[in-house]
Amino acid sequence: MLLLAIASAMTACTPEPPRLGADVIVVGAGIAGISAALEASAAGANVLIVEKSSVAGGHAVRAGGFAMVDTPLQRKKGIEDSPGLAMQDLLAWGEDADPAWVRQFAERSRADVFDWLTAFGVRFNILLDTPEGSVPRFHFAGGPAVNVIVPMLREAFARDNIRWHMNARVGKIFRADDGVLVARSIETRSGAEREFAAAAVILATGGFQSNLE
Repeated sequence: MLLLAIASAMTACTPEPPRLGADVIVVGAGIAGISAALEASAAGANVLIVEKSSVAGGHAVRAGGFAMVDTPLQRKKGIEDSPGLAMQDLLAWGEDADPAWVRQFAERSRADVFDWLTAFGVRFNILLDTPEGSVPRFHFAGGPAVNVIVPMLREAFARDNIRWHMNARVGKIFRADDGVLVARSIETRSGAEREFAAAAVILATGGFQSNLE
């Protein structure tokens, strides 16, 4: 009984990890996380981006181009493309492609990717063929995708309602007694625990294609 009482007292005295709050927490500062943060920020939310690395950008800084359909760059180069043609190509190429997702990509990639990125200053100027395409659809902004991520980072850094917390690996997400969502992390340099609380948590991690982990 004495040991149980001591253990209970020690548990009660254990300090809670420090907690930071926001309207939206985005876990991961790659291109998906930064995109989510920019959209949430534009909607008026206070956003906190939590990233395990010491630099933002994720694997996008080493990636290549972007497949997009019926863009101004294609038209400028005399390439005739359409959502219908893209769907035909991708459904024929993909072994288990979901037609609904393929349609969403084919119909929305121009507005949701090309137009959205160019609004931040990204300038696509190179088109390449890919095995699954009957026309060139792979867009590059002068080279690797780091030329896409940098304008996005500039925009995110300039916004007052986007904050950053680097070197923190989120290992658990749970709902606290007060109803808020909490992401618990370990500081990768110090090993200290920290918690981030918000009404919503967006997971934007694991962007490496074919990563079995």
